[in-house]
Amino acid sequence: ASALYYREKTGIGQWLDIALLDAIFSYNSNFENAELGIYATRVGNHAQNVAPYGVFEGNNHEYIALVAQYNQIWTKLCRLMGRPELVTAEGFDSPDSRVANLANVVNVIETWLKTFPDVREAVKLIEAEDIPVSLIYNIDDIHKDEHLKSRGMIVDIESPTPIKTIDKVASRGIVIHMSETPGKMNKAPAIGEHNHQVMEQYGMPASQVDRLQKKWADEYWAKKGRTSGHS
Repeated sequence: ASALYYREKTGIGQWLDIALLDAIFSYNSNFENAELGIYATRVGNHAQNVAPYGVFEGNNHEYIALVAQYNQIWTKLCRLMGRPELVTAEGFDSPDSRVANLANVVNVIETWLKTFPDVREAVKLIEAEDIPVSLIYNIDDIHKDEHLKSRGMIVDIESPTPIKTIDKVASRGIVIHMSETPGKMNKAPAIGEHNHQVMEQYGMPASQVDRLQKKWADEYWAKKGRTSGHS
């Protein structure tokens, strides 16, 4: 957008060189800290300087991301969990104390989450209190996501012709949405499905295509130690 604005003002276009690695690196806020001798390391599911701030486990190995480091939000979470005494309890009553007491803070939250058969129920209650939270998707959640479906990122594709056990399969859609040439996801062809169409286009008789296909099949199954045409 900046380059387009510059062109609009000056009439001079620009070549944009943009790399994924460069973009990701630009978000690494720990880089400059190294100049001060502070080297960040992997810390697992939870931030080490604020709490609670991280990933918490519910039942059935399902997880949520939760942020409640500020006292105002922490107070709402404690009341929601039925633990209002933690608002003023030692080790829980300030951001610094919760960081020092991180293991117990995590245990309190995860113990509460595991009282729900489905962690999504807890997420709804937390969201209703305006506490920052998000369900961490599993693959089934992704399949059911209405936003992805509305964006055309989940599409049903017809199964390849030889497959008779399933008519269609959900697949990822086209990620770049173009107004004039939007593209379309089509079923994958079977091996050799278009041999006749392609080879006859270049003048090969159908009988010769058949002979070549049979020759290939015989050689393939011979290597497999089986009779041609059997799977």
